[in-house]
This record gives sequence, C-alpha cells and structure tokens, in this order.
Amino acid sequence: MEENKKIIKSFKVQDKLNPIFWVEDNGAFKLKEEIRKALLKVVEDYADFVDVDLDIEDITLTGSLSNYNWSDFSDVDLHIIMDFPGGPKSLLKKYLDSKRIIWNSLRDVTIKDFDVEVYAQDSNEPH
Repeated sequence: MEENKKIIKSFKVQDKLNPIFWVEDNGAFKLKEEIRKALLKVVEDYADFVDVDLDIEDITLTGSLSNYNWSDFSDVDLHIIMDFPGGPKSLLKKYLDSKRIIWNSLRDVTIKDFDVEVYAQDSNEPH
C-alpha cells in the first residue's frame, strides 16, 4: 500500500526532462551521448536476436522519459520504426512482436536503472 502511494505521488509534471538522460544546451534538450549509444546497442542486440534483416527507418524514444511527466518509476519505451510489407497486421509484425516478448523475458535490459521496452512499429502507424 505504501509503495502504491509512492508511485502515485511520483506522477507529476517536472520542470525539466530527466537529467539522467538529457542535457540542456542553450535552452534545448539533447539526449546524452552515452544514453544514445546505449539505446543503439539495445536496438542492435534486438536486431541480432530476431535474426531477420530489418529495414529500420528510425528509432524513437517515447513515453514519460521523453517528456516532462517522468518519475523514478518510468521505463524506456524504444520504438524501432520500419516498413512492414502488408502493414501492421503482417506476419513479420507478428513475428517481431513474439520475438520482442521472448527477448524481454530472457534479458533484464536497463539503462541507468530504468527498464527498457522495445517495440517494433510500422512506419505507417501513428507515432
């Protein structure tokens, strides 16, 4: 019960982006280089695991760690954007989702003590 109260109290709008991930430079925020490299390593590991040539168009960080409502309970939502022939319901998309679940269950992937969740997203899906 006490832990739930702590979690609920943590959800508030912050004045700045999480300083563990972001650095302010002339009024603009930029992802720290060490974080960027760690995120790219996660994508590389996932791509090796799925054992399929991925035509990656973009990689995006979404969720609370990419905006001002982060907390100690946030996680890293890492979206790998690619074009799925046949759209978001294609066999490839289903395969990658299945591999993502297995990949996450076999690894304890964290960056700076924040859990990392990988999601393969069709470039035609809104994001």
